[in-house]
Amino acid sequence: MKRIIPIVLSVALLAVSSCKKFEETVNKVATKGSLSCTANGRTYTAGTVGVTVTDNTFMLRGSQMSDEESLDIDLLKYKGPGKYELSYMYNGATYRDSKTHNAVYGEIEVISTGDKSAKGTFYFQTDDSVMVKDGKFDVKWE
Repeated sequence: MKRIIPIVLSVALLAVSSCKKFEETVNKVATKGSLSCTANGRTYTAGTVGVTVTDNTFMLRGSQMSDEESLDIDLLKYKGPGKYELSYMYNGATYRDSKTHNAVYGEIEVISTGDKSAKGTFYFQTDDSVMVKDGKFDVKWE
């Protein structure tokens, strides 16, 4: 019994600290904004946009339900506004239409992150030679 009490207290403490991090993340999910680019020669504009920003992560999601297209950007070593080179390990981007196209090189520039907003540009080429260019995003959350 003496061994169980410290374990239970440790788990409870971990759960409480995890909730705080979760709340901070949820509070930074976009409620409005835009995400657009040219993908494989076609204009892509997301119908819905979401962003999650933490101390070291920036994740941007856009989808267009009518065409079943989506675009994802993940910066897993995020340190604030600046340029981020895409790589398989930490920073990635994916464009989906009838297929999934993963970025092999490119760049994401987070121009600004305000109190409740993020703005930037991007371009990348995928593993199957789809070129995504002229990308821009401007998202806001409450």
